[in-house]
Amino acid sequence: MYIMVPTLSGVSTEGLFTKITGWRGGVLSVAQTGKRLLLADNQFDSLSLSAYLGSSVEIAANNAVGDAALLVRDSSQVSIQKNVFKTYRMQVDSTAHVSLPGSMLRGREDL
Repeated sequence: MYIMVPTLSGVSTEGLFTKITGWRGGVLSVAQTGKRLLLADNQFDSLSLSAYLGSSVEIAANNAVGDAALLVRDSSQVSIQKNVFKTYRMQVDSTAHVSLPGSMLRGREDL
């Protein structure tokens, strides 16, 4: 399924393979429940991402993100290929897994 729209504030998918690419500026909220989400070649001013129920999320190295809020729950996984964030906040529950470059841990006091 392809969706092309001039403006969009959020995407919520359940049980779908989702790819968001080519987003240029603005704010986006994404909720992925199950299956897989790929973010590639995007520029977000602000990104809110929630992964639920075993989702697998990949944030590719060719993204650029201003402010990000990440919520990872319910045995979900998030893989961040490169530190593409100006600022970020992350909440991860005890059943979730996050893979990220070590450069994202420098200077963090809330870990």
